Amino acid sequence: MLALLLALGLLAIGTPLLVVGADWFLDGVVDLARALGVSALVLGVVLAGLEPEEMLTAAIASARGAPSLAVGNVIGTNVTIVTLALGLSALITPMVIDIRVRRQALMATLVSILPIALLFLKGVSQLEGVLLLAVFTGYTIFLLRADRDAVKRMEAL
Repeated sequence: MLALLLALGLLAIGTPLLVVGADWFLDGVVDLARALGVSALVLGVVLAGLEPEEMLTAAIASARGAPSLAVGNVIGTNVTIVTLALGLSALITPMVIDIRVRRQALMATLVSILPIALLFLKGVSQLEGVLLLAVFTGYTIFLLRADRDAVKRMEAL
């Protein structure tokens, strides 16, 4: 019973702290995007998309010999973000999606096909893990370059 009360107390304390931290994060992303000359969208994709807590959870699960938990964590996080976070955001304020955002979403979807294919075919080896990290790096570089070019074109208008 004491453990349950402690867990509920920590949840009650942690939830407002999470909301305040998310607000600070958003302010910082907007300021950093301006300073770097990129859009807040791209910086959000790169920074928020990294989700260090989820990566660490998956890595620890894998290191402990629980690859199913690692994969479940990755899949669960992605499904939650894509459906719950996007749905909740649209519920609060309907979103009009710019063509550039649609292109970036399409590119992200295409990049996501590779890990899905690997998981369906047999699993992901260490070498394929290196390949996925290289794809992530390439995608991030592409995204930043394309976005900087777009920001420069918009500033020139």
